[in-house]
Amino acid sequence: MNNIYKYKGFTGSIEPSVEDNCLVGEILYIQSKILYCGDTMDELKAAFKEAVDSYLDYCQGKGIQPEKPFSGSFNVRLGAELHRKAAEKAYQDGINLNELVVKAVTTCVEHEILHQHHHQHVIEVKVQDQAMVTFSDQSQKLGVKNVTFS
Repeated sequence: MNNIYKYKGFTGSIEPSVEDNCLVGEILYIQSKILYCGDTMDELKAAFKEAVDSYLDYCQGKGIQPEKPFSGSFNVRLGAELHRKAAEKAYQDGINLNELVVKAVTTCVEHEILHQHHHQHVIEVKVQDQAMVTFSDQSQKLGVKNVTFS
C-alpha cells in the first residue's frame, strides 16, 4: 500500500485535502482521533511521526497505556445462516469456529497477496499431440522471447 505510513506499530493514512490545498492524515485503527497535515509528502510523514511520538509521550505523562491498533481479536457479524454453516463446517473439519475463521481470513489475505504479486497468465499449447508447452508472464523474466518448433 502506498497510501499509508507505518511507525512504531501505528499506521497513518495519506489523503489530499482539496479545500486546504495540502495533505492530511489520521492515525488508523485506534479509538482516539489523531490527525496530522503537511504541504508535501515529506512534511506529512514527519507530521505523522511527530503525532505518534506526541501521543506516546502524552500517554506516558498521564500514566496510561497507549491504545494498541490491533488486539488480535474482533467481533464478526455473520448473520444467523452463515454462522450456522460456519459452525457446521468447523465441526465437520474437527476444528472450532475460531480456527475456521482464522483459516478463512488467512486464506483470503494470502490469496490477495499472491494474486497481486504473482498473477500469471498461462497459455497451454499442444504441439503435434505429443508435447505440452506452458508459457507465462514469467517467461520474459527468464529470457524466453521466442519459441519455434520444427
